[in-house]
Amino acid sequence: MKLPQGEYTVEARKSDGKDYYGKKSVYVANDSLQTVNVSLQEVILPAKPYGTAANGSTVVGGLEWLRCSVGQQWTGSGCAGSAKKYTWEEAKPIPDSFNAKGYGGKRDWRLPTLRELLALRVCSNGFTSDTRDLNDRGDPVPQYCKHGSSEPTIDMRRFPQTPATLFWCSSTNGGTDVFFVNSNTPINVGGSAVRLARASQ
Repeated sequence: MKLPQGEYTVEARKSDGKDYYGKKSVYVANDSLQTVNVSLQEVILPAKPYGTAANGSTVVGGLEWLRCSVGQQWTGSGCAGSAKKYTWEEAKPIPDSFNAKGYGGKRDWRLPTLRELLALRVCSNGFTSDTRDLNDRGDPVPQYCKHGSSEPTIDMRRFPQTPATLFWCSSTNGGTDVFFVNSNTPINVGGSAVRLARASQ
């Protein structure tokens, strides 16, 4: 694009498991075309204010998520207690019990789809080139985190005290649970945990 003559500051940011940031000043002459190279350095970005609602929720990808796993209690700054593990038959009616109580003033909590739950993954070392077809008419998604990624593979600022375990989802295509651990061979022992979501409004 063309810019009026003058001094400009170019900022660039990249996030791929880690955050990188760079800034450079550049002078633009009339009708000039020039390339600006900005060096990026790894930075620790300040934590964003997550989940101010009393029910301890946060919005990610257009969905409102409970920050705590079912079985834990939101304290206002973290999740107390331990996440419970459920069989698939035990997990399916959990949203109904939350909705019957109007948890957080909402009555449309549900199990997330597989794609929605996979979108919560954060790999500190990035993803491998392997992909996974979810059979839901959407694009393939990254399959694994690169070796050495921090566990659990989720944003612990948004979802504190998340256990490194399997989580149930509602999808019947492509699998029914997501493993928030840097491993290619998850084993479901003693059931899976549950995190509920709803449409953000």
